[in-house]
Amino acid sequence: MFSLFLLLALIGVIFLTRQLQQLLQNIPQRYWISLGGGVSLAYVFTAFLAEMTELQQHLMPLEVPVLGYLIEHIHLLMLLGIVTVYGLEGLAQSSQQEAWLHPRIFTVHISFFALYNVLLGYLLRHTVQEWLSCLLLTIALAIHLSIVCKDLFEHHPHLFDSRGRWLLIGSLFAGWLMGQRAILPEIALAASIAFVAGVLIFQVLKHELPETEGHFGAFLAGVVGFGGLLVAITWVRIWE
Repeated sequence: MFSLFLLLALIGVIFLTRQLQQLLQNIPQRYWISLGGGVSLAYVFTAFLAEMTELQQHLMPLEVPVLGYLIEHIHLLMLLGIVTVYGLEGLAQSSQQEAWLHPRIFTVHISFFALYNVLLGYLLRHTVQEWLSCLLLTIALAIHLSIVCKDLFEHHPHLFDSRGRWLLIGSLFAGWLMGQRAILPEIALAASIAFVAGVLIFQVLKHELPETEGHFGAFLAGVVGFGGLLVAITWVRIWE
């Protein structure tokens, strides 16, 4: 039930995209985007990559040629996530200049993030055995999804409002429901974490850390505050 409550919080972030953007206009963008970037990076490098490395070590003796190579070099899947979302960003930019391309690019763009949300929903359910881990993941994902939805809304305002947000909500719920009913093989879980981490890193580098409007103090507060909390939780578990 706790993970369902956190799922509804993420659904609220998607559903209220327009209202959240209007609310955040009252807060200097350089502060909240940089703070969000710090929180996202802290989670990726402190929690996501640690779990991914642990899964990788557990799966190392795979003798399947392609899968074995990918697991041995699992960071290639992170790179794939970065390249994929960067390519979609370029397509979205080109669709603004060519009106006839816009609906087609929107379909590709929203379909990718719908599949991506299925992974996020599953990962949220995957951490349900530890409520604090689930809560921290939700905070990081809420910040990340607010940035993703902001981009989609800016590129495709009418299509996102009428159809896109509902598809993202449905796919997020579908991923969470899949986590309730089935358990992914560890190899698929490791691949999912790596791919999601790649997309998260791209979002931070491209959007959450603007070159000219970033605020290092806010970014540092996000990294130190959230990263320190994650490290402290890890040490408590070790001593227990």
